[in-house]
Amino acid sequence: MISEIKLTARRLDLLNQLNIFDLQQLINYYPKKYEDLNKTKLNKDVDNQRVVCVGKIYSEIKNQRIRNNLSKTQFMMEIDGDIYTVTIFNREYLSKLLYMNKYIKVVGKLDYYHKTISASNIYLDLSDNVIPSYKLV
Repeated sequence: MISEIKLTARRLDLLNQLNIFDLQQLINYYPKKYEDLNKTKLNKDVDNQRVVCVGKIYSEIKNQRIRNNLSKTQFMMEIDGDIYTVTIFNREYLSKLLYMNKYIKVVGKLDYYHKTISASNIYLDLSDNVIPSYKLV
């Protein structure tokens, strides 16, 4: 039984909603897909496409509240000797984790000619190149 391991009632309910009732089913619950986080070479061939890049934060982190439920976090980042402006929305908490000269991994859409990246995610751990994605209830 899955109740043999320590789980909160909420976690147990979530697992049951996924039709996971014993340890064997939990062990055999595989991700529905994997996200590839291998670095992308930034050039005009990947303009307006999803890119993954690793670089060093080059400026202060700026947060801006646009409206009640929308905020923008923006900073400059050095990637392979070039400076890019990175923007990510609704991630104010990242400003406490990011600082100048910190190396990070950014996933987002590249505007090569304006040297900007609209980030969809920022990873602080540079070692992972593949991330599992599990089905949520």
